[in-house]
Amino acid sequence: MSAASAIASGTKVEMGQPGTPSYRVGLVLGMGSAEMLGRREDEPSELVVWESGEQEWVERDLLRVIEQ
Repeated sequence: MSAASAIASGTKVEMGQPGTPSYRVGLVLGMGSAEMLGRREDEPSELVVWESGEQEWVERDLLRVIEQ
């Protein structure tokens, strides 16, 4: 099973490289297609709430599942 197929609501994910300012950890709240979000890209996106409390749509290929 690939990491992308393991992503579902409630999955803990990370983005960026640890030790860099762009590194974030959060939980997936929901999923959406590029078409649903009005994007021209083909990559599905996930609605993520970061530990900071910020929520944003992130392309699935930028996320990595954190094993718990």
